[in-house]
Amino acid sequence: MKKFRSLDKAVLEDYKCGDGSSSPAPLGSMLRVSKIVYYFSTIRDFVNKYDEELHKDEEVQQSKSSDRHKHKKFVKFVNTTNVITRHCNDNERHLKSTLIKKPILLSEILTFLRENRNFIQECTDLFSDDYVLRPLEDQLKSPDDFPKLNMEDDFEMLLERKFDADVVEFDDEFDNNELLFAIVVNRTEKRIICVFRGSVSGGKDWSTNTKVFRTKVGDIKDADKDLGLKEFGNIGLHRGFANYLFNDEWTKDGLPSKFEQIVETLREIRTKRDRNGNRYKDYSIFVTGHSLGGALSQLLSFALAGSTLTRDEFPKPVTAITFASPRVGNRDWLREYQSLEKKGHLRHIRVSNDGDRVCVVPTFPIGYLQTGVNVHLYSNKKADVDYNKQRSRFSAIQCSNPLTMHGLDSYYERLVGNERNQRIMKYSVEKFYKKYATEKITENVDEYDVYGFKEADHTAELYRDFLSS
Repeated sequence: MKKFRSLDKAVLEDYKCGDGSSSPAPLGSMLRVSKIVYYFSTIRDFVNKYDEELHKDEEVQQSKSSDRHKHKKFVKFVNTTNVITRHCNDNERHLKSTLIKKPILLSEILTFLRENRNFIQECTDLFSDDYVLRPLEDQLKSPDDFPKLNMEDDFEMLLERKFDADVVEFDDEFDNNELLFAIVVNRTEKRIICVFRGSVSGGKDWSTNTKVFRTKVGDIKDADKDLGLKEFGNIGLHRGFANYLFNDEWTKDGLPSKFEQIVETLREIRTKRDRNGNRYKDYSIFVTGHSLGGALSQLLSFALAGSTLTRDEFPKPVTAITFASPRVGNRDWLREYQSLEKKGHLRHIRVSNDGDRVCVVPTFPIGYLQTGVNVHLYSNKKADVDYNKQRSRFSAIQCSNPLTMHGLDSYYERLVGNERNQRIMKYSVEKFYKKYATEKITENVDEYDVYGFKEADHTAELYRDFLSS
């Protein structure tokens, strides 16, 4: 898990849309929810690693990675069920379709942190774990003997601002090295949000990233099942991303594909009501993620908006807000994506960072293209916003330190910390589309060749000649 700075106050601000829209502006909102999920994921990993009771669980022992067996020191955390629901009573289940047995409240996470400070020590080393276990002499002290964790400050500020959201699903119940998604019900903003985590070091995440070659929807193992995507059977997609979302080989114990799991949970959530009696059925659906999570967000939003299983059931548009997303599919994919945008069924705000190489890969000869309204960030000037902007592969190579440009911290700093971007931080999704995409959404996708170059791009002729020779 990468380290992240505490939430900036600007991210905690409830930006009101400048176009009169009643819903909060999406950029700060998605950063806020993403940060909550990252925090929750980090503390869960820590508890899974060191909790004494969990290590008595035979099922967990069987699923643990080899490095966990090296840890001989375990502790008994206070109120573990605030963050890990495995030992909760099944009678507490709010949703039958979820892996976690009860919703996780922000106040419960905060309580857990406060009551376990004597076990949790923050690390400042960039390449170490976010948290390590305190020495035995510290563990014997009272939690009140230690200063607040940085994470506590952020949760306190969210709760002070009456931010009302629960984590209702978290797909990482037994393995902290697996790709994960979370589903958050955000009552403050009347949104149901699916959040995908970005790549972590090791585990299955990078094997998914590197399976860049193209696959067709019709060739995915589960395509013979009715995922509602048969009409898109010929579009070319990144094999690793598509298999993770649509193929049940990634799931445990015979569970359906991740896409089917998410759809089932969304359906069940939408049968419930919030504390004020408002129907979750009236909430809008958002998808967000960073890096690999951004790519999966593009795919999921497309599937939710276009699948015959969901397109007549879920509210439109389905909206993706992505950060540092790589490319997902070819020009046929872009064509179908734009078709759903034209119908008002799909929206995508794609945030990229100048110098971030991940946003321009996979590159030739794969022929993948980006989608949506692009908000491209700089350190010393306001963001460049445009629709269907295919950034040059060569522009990112010019960056002297590309690794720092991919981290979510860099995106925070350039988007939120740059005062020149305050105006776009207040834009609604529809304002982005009205201002930047209305006229361009009908651009001819066929101007891109099979390698992802524009036919009129003379600088790419050398590569075309080489690849066709």
